[in-house]
Amino acid sequence: MSSMRLISAWLVTCALSMGPVSAEEEPTPPGPQEALKNASAVFVGKVTAREREGAVNAVTFEVSKSWKGPRGKTIKLLTPTSGAFDGYRFRDGETYLVYCLPRREDADESAPLWTNGKTRTCPLSEADADIEELGEPRADDAGDSSP
Repeated sequence: MSSMRLISAWLVTCALSMGPVSAEEEPTPPGPQEALKNASAVFVGKVTAREREGAVNAVTFEVSKSWKGPRGKTIKLLTPTSGAFDGYRFRDGETYLVYCLPRREDADESAPLWTNGKTRTCPLSEADADIEELGEPRADDAGDSSP
């Protein structure tokens, strides 16, 4: 199956599994520790590139801190382009605390990372409480290891 067909199938599956939710029933994201436990990756990164790839945006980050996920100075992830699928709207040059959605149980480490507007992902300027609760980032090749 081509990657575009796989991405489209994933988006449709997500949309169908969400079901109708009223504003009063809007689920609250879990706290930082639970979100970290469930995430595929959690890191602080600056957006260095964004490309539209069909129904998703591919966003590349320069990583400065990492708690979980791939090691390295850059991470590329996908987010839906549409607000209807809860896509997160990253801005070029901005720095974010990013929580990536959990990978499916049958996915391997090469599966793309994803995030959306339902995670705790936010601009770094709004992430002080999360960073404090997450504690020290891991010390590795992801960049600066100080909080």
